[in-house]
Amino acid sequence: MDPGAPSYGGTNLTADAEGVDIWYGPGRTGSVIVSSQGDDTYAVYSLTGRNRSLGTFRVAGDGVDDVNGSDGLAVSNAPVGGYRSGLLVTHDEPETGPDTDPERDATGFSYVAWGEVARALRLP
Repeated sequence: MDPGAPSYGGTNLTADAEGVDIWYGPGRTGSVIVSSQGDDTYAVYSLTGRNRSLGTFRVAGDGVDDVNGSDGLAVSNAPVGGYRSGLLVTHDEPETGPDTDPERDATGFSYVAWGEVARALRLP
């Protein structure tokens, strides 16, 4: 990797950008979500036009550590259980905290209501 090479993700992505998926909105609208592993954030881009940046966000832990080192993600626009506006699932490595086993590479997954992301970024 060449750190001096131009990034197609602009300033929103810090290597590695390993997870990418599309949240499909009504008609031909939607958002492209990309995990920015190097700074533990997620970038959101418009699915239409020139794919402009719609913002970035972090996933804060709920009773555990924040999501970090994400190697991937998946997003759905369909209701999933209690996630009525869709679900974002992110990989989280390493897990930390009192219940983790120091003898293994602890990883996990975090579930985020897509509606919370949409509200925070003021997405349509």
